[in-house]
Amino acid sequence: MQLRVDSPTTPVVYVGCLTHQAHHDSMSHLRLSITLATDLHLHDGEVVQGMPLLHIPRATKVMVSPLTVDESEVVEQNALRIEQELLRQVQVVYTGMPITVTAFAGVQARVRVTHIECGESSTTQFDGPAMMFDGTHFIIATRLRQALATIDGTTSSDKTV
Repeated sequence: MQLRVDSPTTPVVYVGCLTHQAHHDSMSHLRLSITLATDLHLHDGEVVQGMPLLHIPRATKVMVSPLTVDESEVVEQNALRIEQELLRQVQVVYTGMPITVTAFAGVQARVRVTHIECGESSTTQFDGPAMMFDGTHFIIATRLRQALATIDGTTSSDKTV
């Protein structure tokens, strides 16, 4: 299930549930990992409104970039692992979404969603929430790709590195 979460203290965020097992709390409780809640600026015990999202498009390509310059090296050295973990740990993404992904025990990388494509055409950019699936291709923009995009004005997805 995918949800739009409205909170009085944060902008609108979107989350998805990857399990069909219900938790033992009441139906009105939303359980998120501490890491995801922190990324989305939600706090323990905060009252939010959740609205089911119906018929959201499937993301075919999602581009992410390191959240900070300091994390660029961690992201570059663990790009393949991070791509795999993103598909395992995240079900719904939206442009601008910050994501902390665990690459290995004790090694986390923070990235931000910069571009989403839905459908077969590479020109189909999407700004709303999109759902991940096994065929979603994550592209991690490294410093080289970002620098090339700045030099010639193309997007990072236009470059092969």
